Amino acid sequence: MSRGRWRDGDGLRRGVYVLPNLITSGSLFAGFHSIASTYNGNFEKAAIGIVVGAILDGLDGRVARMTHTTTRFGVEYDSLADVISFCVAPAFLLYAFALQPLGRKPRLGGRHGHRLPARRPAEQFVLSARHRFV
Repeated sequence: MSRGRWRDGDGLRRGVYVLPNLITSGSLFAGFHSIASTYNGNFEKAAIGIVVGAILDGLDGRVARMTHTTTRFGVEYDSLADVISFCVAPAFLLYAFALQPLGRKPRLGGRHGHRLPARRPAEQFVLSARHRFV
C-alpha cells in the first residue's frame, strides 16, 4: 500500500495510527512539564500539568478504540506516560510542596512518634503506583 492511500475496507488513512500516540505524547509532555514546574517552585502549574495529563490519558484510549488503531506499542507507550504523569510527577510535587519543608527527619506520629525521612512517603507512592501500571 502506498503512502497516503486509503486502506481497503474501512476508509481510514494510514496516518490515523499516529493520532492516539500523539495524544499519549501530550500526556507524557504534561507529566514532564509538571516535574519541571515543581522543580522551579511553580506548584500551581505542576498541578495543572497533572490534570491535563489525566484528561489526555482518558482521551488517547478512546481515540484508539474508536479508530481501531490499538497497537502493542501504543499500550506500552501509554503505560510509560502513566508512570511519568501519575507516579513520578505527583510524588515529586508531594515531596517538594509538603514534605521537603519538614526537613530531613520530621516527626511523624506526634511527640512520641517515630522519625522517618521526609522523602519516604513520596518513594512509597511511586513504588506502589508503579506496580499498578506494570
